[in-house]
Amino acid sequence: MMNFGCLLLAFTFVSSAFAQTALQEPKAVEDQSMNELLESDLNFRNSEIGTPIITWWDSGDGYYGAYSRGSEEYRSCYDKKGNYIQTLVRKNWNDNSVPTSIKSAYGRSSYNLKQVTSYWEVTDVLTMGYYFELVDDQNKASKVWADGKGKFSNKPPDN
Repeated sequence: MMNFGCLLLAFTFVSSAFAQTALQEPKAVEDQSMNELLESDLNFRNSEIGTPIITWWDSGDGYYGAYSRGSEEYRSCYDKKGNYIQTLVRKNWNDNSVPTSIKSAYGRSSYNLKQVTSYWEVTDVLTMGYYFELVDDQNKASKVWADGKGKFSNKPPDN
């Protein structure tokens, strides 16, 4: 009986270690020097975006700047040190433009019973990736990332 209890405890620990990241409410970036660093880097990288209004957020995993160009929504993501990671564009998950390979990978993933509430694609030329915001049947929100091959992770990519 003791071995079963140890096995159950070990299973519980492993299960919680692989649990997905719950959505943390982002907070506005309060550090003015970080705001300036992020804004300067984004403007240098993407001079063609002009001067949109960018709101900078601390997601807990790092920072992201949210902005729009026309009807498209973007997020430029940075790590906690202010190093650029990627830029994402919001897409409609139910649209035919979502790659079939990603739809299939999602369907085979451990997240497939959750509803996709927000779906984003990486815009960087040399990188393929995706970001999902999900909600389960108990209305608990979570976020996951997928690489270009459809491998899902509860951790954001690093640069």
